[in-house]
Amino acid sequence: LISTISNIFQRRVDAYIKGDVRYSKLSGHDIVIGANGLLEPALRHLQFSSENNCNRKPQKVLIVSSLDAESIRSRVNRIGIVDEKDIIIYRGNIYSQKFISELRIRQCRQVVIVGDVPIEECDLGNTNIADLLYETFHPQTNEPSKDGHASVGETNRPLPVFVSFYDDFYFNFLFFFSVI
Repeated sequence: LISTISNIFQRRVDAYIKGDVRYSKLSGHDIVIGANGLLEPALRHLQFSSENNCNRKPQKVLIVSSLDAESIRSRVNRIGIVDEKDIIIYRGNIYSQKFISELRIRQCRQVVIVGDVPIEECDLGNTNIADLLYETFHPQTNEPSKDGHASVGETNRPLPVFVSFYDDFYFNFLFFFSVI
């Protein structure tokens, strides 16, 4: 019995370390999609927006990436911008509609897309991720709502999405758009 309980606990810990644990009650969180060289500026942006938030409560930050969760966790700890207890890491294919739909987009505060590939190669991938977010936030249905409003549980609020792009002058910037 003790061995069985120990094995169950160890599997859960291993899943957490690998980024395979999903949280069903996550809300009010910020999302960073990707973990390339722009992870630090993205976390600084989120820290600044949390500090300017009226309630000044630290936000949970969900980092989603196809990269190794342990190395991401190590980088975040080295950066020291966000407290480790406020970081959640999901491992998966960031270019997959199914994976993007698991991120609880409707319950988050904002999204920053930085991508997983090197900064100078991420433009097309980041644009594709933004398209997936839009499709997730605005699913196409064959039946329009009867009253023209959002269905129960849906929201019409804008979702701030910051997308990193790379240009020929080696500048990186975050572009803001709202998914309405």
